[in-house]
Amino acid sequence: MRTTLTLSLLLGCVSAVWACAIAYRPGSRMGINEEAALIVYDPQAKMQHFIRQANFNTDAAYFGFLVPTPSMPQLAEVGDSLFGGLQSFTLPETRTQVVWRDRSLFDWGVVRTTFAAGALSDRATPKAVQVVDQQKVAGLEATILRATDAEKLRDWLNQHGYEARPALTEWLKVYVDQGWYLTAFQYKKSNDKAPTFRSRAVRISFATDRPFYPYREPADSRENAPAGPRTLRLFYATTDRVAGKLGTDGTWPGRTVWSAPLSNLQRERLQRDLTDPRPDAKLSATAVQLPETLWLTEFEDTASPRPGTDEVYFQKSDSQDEVKRPAFIVNEYRERINPREIIAVSVILGVMLLGVGFLTLRYLRSPAAS
Repeated sequence: MRTTLTLSLLLGCVSAVWACAIAYRPGSRMGINEEAALIVYDPQAKMQHFIRQANFNTDAAYFGFLVPTPSMPQLAEVGDSLFGGLQSFTLPETRTQVVWRDRSLFDWGVVRTTFAAGALSDRATPKAVQVVDQQKVAGLEATILRATDAEKLRDWLNQHGYEARPALTEWLKVYVDQGWYLTAFQYKKSNDKAPTFRSRAVRISFATDRPFYPYREPADSRENAPAGPRTLRLFYATTDRVAGKLGTDGTWPGRTVWSAPLSNLQRERLQRDLTDPRPDAKLSATAVQLPETLWLTEFEDTASPRPGTDEVYFQKSDSQDEVKRPAFIVNEYRERINPREIIAVSVILGVMLLGVGFLTLRYLRSPAAS
């Protein structure tokens, strides 16, 4: 009996609708523990590179997701060190400050303490659905699709093992009407019983005049959004500081938590990390060429439910000021004698010395001394 894939949105996860989750059996548990994403945009070539990596929390042995793009996508891998490097770029500055703690003059011993604080083959394909390309990348199977009818595209998904719910048709129709491509990715866990799965970083490159993050969600997913925050952490690298808008003029709840130019050494490291590490990498994918002057912005979106009625589009920010996280303070505690006690003891000793001097002088002037 053919295994059925269940197509459903990742609710309670950190991703917007870049990912329509696909589980191989109905009722499978699906979620994302954490996700990191990077957008690199070349304004001269009008080329967007999107890289995504996530830790999935699922009991399904096979699963995947759909990715919509406005033009034919090119697929590649990137090294696993990419997001670790990005996080190191945006760490808060570390500062050391000396904090003095007064010790009583009458205590014995000195205590010094230092510590840190803070911290698929195309079978019976309808004419309205076209399989453009198929390849394997980052340990997953990828099928690039293009359709002219959303309902027939959903039928194609069902014919090829996906249980695509009817409510998904409206979401698919938005991209079908715009002539966008959809890439279907499939994962297979090496250990079927493992409760989690960590995907390798995948790069999707495509031409676009308006750089964006696909944020649109089906209506039923927004209505049934789970309680609690859904954290989306998005890095954006280009020539300037950027800002995001929902659609044309809408407000996106993502906030800028870090934004500044990268140093030459940081740019060189990012360029290396964006290189496809496979010796037999598919050469059709356009290589990422970072500009000489590179500005990195990090966004954080914790909204739930999300206003996923459109994509988030990016443009140059009105403000080009740098944004940094609050400094990470390392307190070095040192002890010293309480200065008030020192003053008090000094006064007492002074008075005593004056008294002794006075008495001595008086004694020397007395008849008995003579």
